[in-house]
Amino acid sequence: MMILISLLDFCKLLFHIFVALQYRYIFFYQNLLLTF
Repeated sequence: MMILISLLDFCKLLFHIFVALQYRYIFFYQNLLLTF
């Protein structure tokens, strides 16, 4: 049970990292579009 919970937390952590990277790239591209 504890292994399952830690695995779920790990998946959640990976998901949050993925979303944060996506938002960072979107922000970066918006800045590039604003400069051009």
